[in-house]
Amino acid sequence: MKSVPRVLLKGRMAGFYPQIWPKTLKNYGPEDGFIALQCIQNAIVVDAKGDVWFGTTAGAYRYPAREDSGHSIAPLTSITNLRISYENVDWREFGADTLWHRPEDWSFLMIGIISRSISLD
Repeated sequence: MKSVPRVLLKGRMAGFYPQIWPKTLKNYGPEDGFIALQCIQNAIVVDAKGDVWFGTTAGAYRYPAREDSGHSIAPLTSITNLRISYENVDWREFGADTLWHRPEDWSFLMIGIISRSISLD
C-alpha cells in the first residue's frame, strides 16, 4: 500500500475534494459517478496503478488520479455550520467539549469562493 503524497481531502455531502497541496482543487460528486453521501473514515488506499480507492456508505469508489489535471485556483473556504445526524443543533446548549456523537454523524456546511483577476487587455 502506498501513501498519497501532499493530498488534502475535503469531504462534504455531495462529494469530496481531493486537493494536491497547494495548487489544485476539484469537487467530485454525482455527475462524476461519486454517488455516496459519505466517505468512511480511514477507508482509503492507493493501488499499484496510482488510482485512489475510497470506502463509502454506498460501496467502493475509484478515483483515477493519473487522469486528473486539476485546477490552478484553490477556493477560500469557510465552515458555516456543524450538524449532527443532518439536523441543526442549538450550540448554546452544549459546552466547548460536549460532543458525544460519533464523528461520522457530523456534517460540516461550508462556503467556497474562487476569485479570479480579470484582465482588460
